[in-house]
Amino acid sequence: MRRLPFALLLAVTACGEDVALDPGVARSGSRLALYRYVYDQATDEVETRWFHDRVRDERCTPRRWSDGVTYCTPDAAEAVYITADCTQLHARAPEGAPAPVYGLRHYWLERTWHPSRLYRVVGPTRPAEMYWELRDGACLGPYNGAGFTYYALGEEIDRAGLVRVTRPELAQGHHLAVSGYASADGLQVPTALRDLELDVPCALDERPGAATTACPPDDAVSARYFRDAACRELAIQVGIGQEPPTRVRYFDESSGCTSYHSVAEEIEVPLLYQQVGGACVDVVVSTNDRFYAAGPTLALAPLDRVPDPAAGRIQPIHVTDGALRLRDPLLHDAALGVDCRRAELDGTSYCIPAAIVDALPLFTDAACTAAQPTAIVREGACVPEPTIATALGPAGQTLHALEAPHTGALFHISTGEQCVPYTVPAGHVARTVGPALPLSTFARAELVVDP
Repeated sequence: MRRLPFALLLAVTACGEDVALDPGVARSGSRLALYRYVYDQATDEVETRWFHDRVRDERCTPRRWSDGVTYCTPDAAEAVYITADCTQLHARAPEGAPAPVYGLRHYWLERTWHPSRLYRVVGPTRPAEMYWELRDGACLGPYNGAGFTYYALGEEIDRAGLVRVTRPELAQGHHLAVSGYASADGLQVPTALRDLELDVPCALDERPGAATTACPPDDAVSARYFRDAACRELAIQVGIGQEPPTRVRYFDESSGCTSYHSVAEEIEVPLLYQQVGGACVDVVVSTNDRFYAAGPTLALAPLDRVPDPAAGRIQPIHVTDGALRLRDPLLHDAALGVDCRRAELDGTSYCIPAAIVDALPLFTDAACTAAQPTAIVREGACVPEPTIATALGPAGQTLHALEAPHTGALFHISTGEQCVPYTVPAGHVARTVGPALPLSTFARAELVVDP
């Protein structure tokens, strides 16, 4: 299951009544305004990554600068030094890209590039064959500077003129706490969740069509091995010099379900195993690594998810956690009867069904002349049933309705340009793919800025 960042806190319940919790509602400030994706002038999704600076009349993104403060920073090209003493600074953008408005110098600090100085771009200048950069006070280089258009820089923009942004905690429920962006002018946008019991960040699972969801911990690492020949007892491999993880997740290919576990004791294993094509096979692993057993399954709190039928065709899905009412990462398309997510097609945003599968260029005859685009759909207890297949052709990406299961023989063109039989993998079923659907099938979203 793909997981997306937390979307939007709506309201809380206090003393049995629904009341708007001021610190938890996504809202614009007097200077920083929200962007919203609006469907049919009704349901909207708040853009949580960037905002509109009304004073500067431009889009900006919260970024932590080298002084440790987060500023809402306008879009800018990278600024690099074109002399070995790191005194001449030019902006640069990939050849063919639009000319930038600003150039942003970064400074390497604490193993991270941080914005340090912002300049207005004056105009194109001569190309630079080499460039240099500042790292912890040292001028390092040269590096190959080909493939870019270079721009001269003018006045420096005082960072004091940008809006400072903080990341406070906004509210708590029974199991989760929500935090987000805030600024002194009144902007507040919930963006992240934290599991209160585990005290770690988490993100809502994307579960199309499900009645409940959960918020798995972000610090879980994938477990790929087993310590037994039946592939029932998970084992975690830890490389030399690495600390063992606190939690692990395991994705079961046969069911499509993901489970989360604590990490137990270190173990001695002469051999490890993996599931390959439905079989449990032994694998060779490094004898220098350490191995740990997985502990009991973590019981993640179930959170109800309910679409709002009063919202019209595109409905927000409410996720409840005690007094908190959250927004699910997905929306519900009442006209199509499926959960959907926002995606861009031909430069326009639509709410596309979330359960989607790729169409393969298969054939129904041994000469590979009778084309039958087919989707190979995985089955399993935790696998949402897809209704849409996507294909990429000369005209770009197209969307198709899934039709009846295909019961006859299938063929495909091998890498050797031979027409050979195609075998549907175990645990999957072949579904025929219908004609391309018009984009008007899906609800369109318009990006607007709060007035």
